[in-house]
Amino acid sequence: QYDFIFVHVKAADSLAEDGKWKEKRDFIEKIDVAAALLTDLSPETLLVVTADHSTASEMKAHCADPVPIMFYGGGGESVRVDGVTAFNERACASGGLGHMVGLDVMPQVQNLLGKLHLVGA
Repeated sequence: QYDFIFVHVKAADSLAEDGKWKEKRDFIEKIDVAAALLTDLSPETLLVVTADHSTASEMKAHCADPVPIMFYGGGGESVRVDGVTAFNERACASGGLGHMVGLDVMPQVQNLLGKLHLVGA
């Protein structure tokens, strides 16, 4: 009954800011396991998975490295499938979305959900 749900998982960022790269890796692996719960979503549900920024453990700070993003579901044929088979920085860099900036994410979500006015239609 909701149009949008946002979940922010902070621990990996905090661990990287503390320079704890092994703990960051282990926490990301826990996120991977927990994400399996999302495989039971309705096909009409649009799932978007990304990060708000990169945090380098060796620098103990945020950095400007690109982050992966995934759009999944949304019903019908709204999300185009590309050849990416893993969710990580290198794999997603070769995906069909190309390089997006943060300001492009919500318009893309709205478009995939059919909420934007079609310009020129």
